This record gives sequence, C-alpha cells and structure tokens, in this order.
Amino acid sequence: MAGLLLVPLLVTAAPGPEPDKKKDQGIKLHLKADFQAGFAPLTITFTGRIKNLNLKDPAFCHAGTFLIRKLITDEFQIVAGEDPVCLHPPDKLDISPTFSHTYTVHSSGSYEFFAMVVTTSGRRITSNGVPVRVLSSPGGP
Repeated sequence: MAGLLLVPLLVTAAPGPEPDKKKDQGIKLHLKADFQAGFAPLTITFTGRIKNLNLKDPAFCHAGTFLIRKLITDEFQIVAGEDPVCLHPPDKLDISPTFSHTYTVHSSGSYEFFAMVVTTSGRRITSNGVPVRVLSSPGGP
C-alpha cells in the first residue's frame, strides 16, 4: 500500500502553490456521495470524477486523491486518501478519471465534504462541497 496517507491531518483553507490556471483550464472535479443523510454511524462512499481530463497527461498518472471534511473552524481535515505516486515509464500511463473513498461518520451533526486531486507535479484541484446530515441512531444517545 505505497503512498497511503495517515489521518487526521489539518490543512488550511488555501493549501499549496498557486495552481497553473492555463494547464488546469477546463479541468473540473465533481464529488458525490451514495448517502447524504442517515443515522450514526453512517458509512458513506464518496465518488470523485475528474472532468475534461487529458488521459495522456502524465501528471495525472496515479494522482493523489483525498477526501476532506470541513470543520466548524473553517479548517479542513483530510480523512482519507493517498499521495500521488507514479512509477510507470511515460509510455505506460495508468490514468483513471474516477476514484472513491469510504468514510464512516460516527457522530450526529451536519458535515461538508470535498475531494482534492494532487497531480504528480503538485497541482491541486478541489471539488464541489457535498453536505451530509447525520442523525442520532434510533434509541441511542
């Protein structure tokens, strides 16, 4: 499991270097959840899809994919993900425009999740936010 990121890690609202706007023009990251409401503990599979991706761009070969939870302090916590790692020669690219992460929310409350893709060259692309509402389990606290 090379490249597995240990969690939790807090990041600021605007992490990393300024993105290369010309290279990222038109590239979008969309995140969706299989459940956006339910009872605790709620296990959710989040699926990210990179749109308008050039499948021959070596920077996206095994790009890092992260699931991020926004905290009430407006900081962000990485709750799942893997760092970018590509060990292929340029003629053996393995680029996937989709990825998924599963996360279990144990406490009731309202949450917002984002995805971030980090290319092997360090570019960062952030998704839309996905709200999740978790209720106390029936008969529970």
